Amino acid sequence: MTASFLRHHGIPIVGFIMNDGELTEPHNDPSADSNAELIEHYSGLRVLGRFPHLQTNANSETLIHTLHKTIQLAPIRQALNYKR
Repeated sequence: MTASFLRHHGIPIVGFIMNDGELTEPHNDPSADSNAELIEHYSGLRVLGRFPHLQTNANSETLIHTLHKTIQLAPIRQALNYKR
């Protein structure tokens, strides 16, 4: 629904990031393995990464390290540098 709304309003979409949030044991949720593939298939958008659950004591250094390790930042950087 979000992608449809953004497209309807002419807002470009680079891709999407899966958020594991509080999911600490993905094997307990059978949809965890297929959600990204299904969203890619039906939306035509690509997954840029999967952001894992972080401990509550995570600091900015942990956040930055996690982003670099789990998210494809190049497409986001390219979109931000795009000039119309």
